[in-house]
Amino acid sequence: MPTPEQTPNPEFSDESLATSFYASEELENASFSSIAATVSPQILSKVTRLFNASLEDIINELFQNARRAGATYVEVSLNDLGYLCVQDDGSGIENPQTLLSLGQSDWNTSIVESEDPAGMGFFSLAHRGATISSQNWQVQLEPEHFAGAAIAITRPIETQEGTRIEFPLTANELDRVQPHIEKAAQYYPLAVGFDGRALAQQDFLRDALLIKEWRGLRLGVSADHRWRDRSGDGTLNFYGLTVNLPLPTLSCNDMTLRVRVDVENAPDLKLVLPARKEVVQDEFFADLKTELRRALYETVALLEHHDLPYVRWLEARSFGIELPPARSQLHPFTPRITDHISGGSYAPAQFIDPTAMLVEGGNLQAHEQQILARALNAADLPYTLLSTDDRYRGYPWYDALPKLSPARIEIAIGDRTFSPDEFGEMYGLEDNVIVDSITAIVTQTQPGTPDRELRLPLDVGFGEFDDASYILSLEEVTLAIARHHSLAPQELADLLEASFYAPSEESDADSYETQRENFQEEAQERAIRALLSEQAALKARIEMIIDRHLRWVIPSNMRIELRVLPHIEDENFSLHRSVEIVDVTSSELSSEG
Repeated sequence: MPTPEQTPNPEFSDESLATSFYASEELENASFSSIAATVSPQILSKVTRLFNASLEDIINELFQNARRAGATYVEVSLNDLGYLCVQDDGSGIENPQTLLSLGQSDWNTSIVESEDPAGMGFFSLAHRGATISSQNWQVQLEPEHFAGAAIAITRPIETQEGTRIEFPLTANELDRVQPHIEKAAQYYPLAVGFDGRALAQQDFLRDALLIKEWRGLRLGVSADHRWRDRSGDGTLNFYGLTVNLPLPTLSCNDMTLRVRVDVENAPDLKLVLPARKEVVQDEFFADLKTELRRALYETVALLEHHDLPYVRWLEARSFGIELPPARSQLHPFTPRITDHISGGSYAPAQFIDPTAMLVEGGNLQAHEQQILARALNAADLPYTLLSTDDRYRGYPWYDALPKLSPARIEIAIGDRTFSPDEFGEMYGLEDNVIVDSITAIVTQTQPGTPDRELRLPLDVGFGEFDDASYILSLEEVTLAIARHHSLAPQELADLLEASFYAPSEESDADSYETQRENFQEEAQERAIRALLSEQAALKARIEMIIDRHLRWVIPSNMRIELRVLPHIEDENFSLHRSVEIVDVTSSELSSEG
């Protein structure tokens, strides 16, 4: 048997060593070459398709160039031939070749360092052409000039101030040109006129609750709904060019605090070139978002009070901002309903007082919350019942509040006691079951005191379901009715609707109103069967059907009496029921009615 030293290793065979030797010899004899980035001349042939070239982009680019040229005023006009003219009073363009030098900009050092111009924006005119006049020259550029397929010739003109650019508009653009000009001018730092009329302009941070300077930017915070990141105004203003960026927000006091950024001189802020419609996701932008969050909390510190969650309060502290605790207000305990469209009622928050008691029921289904609320209301406890709100967990005032926590439901029949699960399994095929008692057991807890169990009587209960929000019919619901109840049919019908009505949103479903009316009718019929004698239930059901389906056809000034006769069997053994109108009485409406 060979030793390990004698065992052949295929990775180090004579053949593999020879191959490795020859490969190394080839590498030694190989010549190395260098590569470098270049721009192919062919790119010029595609310039008419490289840029969006929308009217909005063109106007923004020309406005930016005018500002960089030191202009103080920009005048825009539309002539009878459908050409738009943009004229500024800046320093002008010294070398016309700059216009057709893709990627080259001749701006001064301060502009280059602060704004990083791409030298491409003028090519947004490539697909339509333009006439440019500046200083003492003029040139007409067509698409083929931008594409490098033809040479443009400049001609001398009388020396003029600034730069004038004219370009054609499409028929559709002619109808929308003024809104585009007004939008471009709205937050632009220079005065703008259109056809001789000064355009309205305003501060990008108008209506701000707080404005602060940070690394060449103005940061603003406002509760104004127009500051949304999807609004037409955008969230960042780059010298009149607005950009929609997903910036931090903060919910506080039933309002949303939003932020905006106004650029003054921020060379560290990098926008994606050439369109500048996105920001480069670098370290500076991450720092900016952090500073914006700080500004949000600095704004909260200016308010008289706040309702921030405890985790947000801790975040403010991490920024060195000491806020008072959230205002001690909570919403009254209101059981939720299954109807996800209407959502149910929402009571306003109220201040905490010595009688405050939290009700922990957030993990219960709607029908369980409805039963819990019914037990608590019937018990007439000496507490102000409030809903829990985990956002405030951590604040001393919230953590000190006593709580009622649902423990279980007990349904007693004779000497046996059932849980809702056991009751549902045993009596699931029956509509309604009269039981001896129904009891809701809740646990009362308070920091520093022993827990206490409360037993609260109920007049109605339900068998348990896997998911009550998906029951197809009330026939699936097993009712437990306490023997000595005082329930009225409409009261039970309302409870059934709150507990189980879940409208369908399928495309072939009836309207919300029709679904609800049908469910209400089913709930009323179920309640009538559960609570009334057979004869009283029949009378109530007839009254309900007439009220829903017949009353609307009878004039309001008419009284009709009907008689419904029993089934009659004819000679063919067919059953017939006849409806007879006994009396019709009509009365004149009063002048007041």
